[in-house]
Amino acid sequence: MKKKIYILLTFFAISGSNFAQTNLSPAEIKIIQEQAVTLIENYEVVLNTIGDPTLSNSTINDLMYNSYSGNNRIFEDSYAIIESDLNPKIINKNDGSEIEDYNIAKYFTDFNLFIKKDMNGVISFSKINVSPVIQKNNIYVNIFFKSEILSSHTESEDQFKKINRTAIIKAKKVNNSWRCFIIGIKFCEPNLKISDNKIEKEYSVFTETAYPDHFEFKFNDRVEKIYNNRTEVYYFDKMISLTDGEVKVENSNANYSFVDYQDSIRIKQGDHLKVVIDKNTNNISCINSIKSTFIDKYKVQVILEDEKSATIFNDKTLTKQRESVKTTYFSFPDDDMILVHGGSFQMGSQEDDSNDNKTHNVRVNNFYIDKHEVTYKQFKAFIDETGFITDAERDGWSYIFNKKGEKVKTDNINWRFNVNGVKPTLSEFDNPVVHVTWNDAVAYANWAGKRLPTEAEWEYAARGAGFGNNMDFSGSKKASDVGWYVKNSDKTTHKVEQKLKNEINIYDMTGNVSEWCYDWYDENYYINSPEENPQGPQVGENKVKRGGSWIDDDEKCKVFHRDSGANGYRSASTGFRCVMSATNDN
Repeated sequence: MKKKIYILLTFFAISGSNFAQTNLSPAEIKIIQEQAVTLIENYEVVLNTIGDPTLSNSTINDLMYNSYSGNNRIFEDSYAIIESDLNPKIINKNDGSEIEDYNIAKYFTDFNLFIKKDMNGVISFSKINVSPVIQKNNIYVNIFFKSEILSSHTESEDQFKKINRTAIIKAKKVNNSWRCFIIGIKFCEPNLKISDNKIEKEYSVFTETAYPDHFEFKFNDRVEKIYNNRTEVYYFDKMISLTDGEVKVENSNANYSFVDYQDSIRIKQGDHLKVVIDKNTNNISCINSIKSTFIDKYKVQVILEDEKSATIFNDKTLTKQRESVKTTYFSFPDDDMILVHGGSFQMGSQEDDSNDNKTHNVRVNNFYIDKHEVTYKQFKAFIDETGFITDAERDGWSYIFNKKGEKVKTDNINWRFNVNGVKPTLSEFDNPVVHVTWNDAVAYANWAGKRLPTEAEWEYAARGAGFGNNMDFSGSKKASDVGWYVKNSDKTTHKVEQKLKNEINIYDMTGNVSEWCYDWYDENYYINSPEENPQGPQVGENKVKRGGSWIDDDEKCKVFHRDSGANGYRSASTGFRCVMSATNDN
């Protein structure tokens, strides 16, 4: 492998003996890791922009220069090192013998020259994983991801294959705030495996795994975990934790069960409740003692017998007997969901008492709802991980709107485009995703461990769970206070959470995009709708849409207005948000 003399930066191999635990706060670590992931996502956008055939050379040159120079740069400087992946013949040899190191300026130049242009994108990153924060002389974090050049080389017929890449990110304080920069990107070692939420490397005597919050080393007789603030060593039948603040309770052997609820995990001895872990607050209550329990803010470990144990994290439960480990994953509400306490309300409109909107009593159970519509960035993560093909991609078209507001069927438009049928800029990544069908929305919801709201749940949440029953719009009597619609939208969607939230802290249920609901639509359904948790008709031709959009007038944005479309319908004004069921004792 050819090496330039200016390579002074060390690419860190994951090695527990080299890690110094940091004195950074959890909030600082989260900021650094989130910035690092965003840098790689921005880097992907930069490369695809360079590959856009519609842009001028001067625009591309400015973009390349600004990526490593100026206040908004993503690379530390022009000397950031990239192990080149631009020659498919060399990459496909897979022995690393001829790989060259380029500075970022040269890499961009060659990418612009040798990768064929394609407005649909020339490169794709997936399975982006972040390592724990590493403290050497400076603060670093590694990003591992899969990269695939989708286009072809201008001077070669060989196709590029998907490769594993490692980016080294440096973090430093600038004006008392953390700023992250890419200082190098290299190929991953051959023994490294990238999966959805971890990185694994196998050696002769142990396996090394990197998770976002810790490194893990598995030996024949033990597992060592290195966190930011502590080191833990797990043997076959016990845990040793080198940190303060843990609780250990001793008791005799007994039969124990682990029950996973929506809001908590409960450990029981027979019929007697012993330990409760609240998923929302991470608070842990020891109701009574059990044989051996270790508790901290990250997990609970319970020793059931001499050779059997269970470790409960925020998102999974590990049960272990000798060397066999079983992992059970479960879904629970994320930080972007709001708990809606169930209740009764008058659904429909007294303004329009037709069959379609006839007022009637409805009661819904507790549920969680996304506090904003699903964004382009969130939907992109789903596509990158699953490879899902949307209806618009498969069929090759979607609807956009011309200057007169007329719907126009347009070829080659799908979720990757904004309302105007062009690729979104970075500033639009937090806008609602559009050009998605009901089928696409359901696929995303299933991937996220969620579902689409029923029409009753949607209206109940839009009305503020009973606190906003006198409001025409979700949180106000004026549409402009809480939503983007035809009079204030400038004929486009807007970043979520920019308008006022409603009475229960939910955003954008007025306008921005019309939102898919679970139910089939029937104009006469309200006449015979059940009072308890209505699910809509059993069959139908169209699915319900609610909330109105950026192109609609205020009448269509009212909380009771009903709209519908076929489950394969898509347009520049249609998106969605998700919900999750909740227990009624939350």
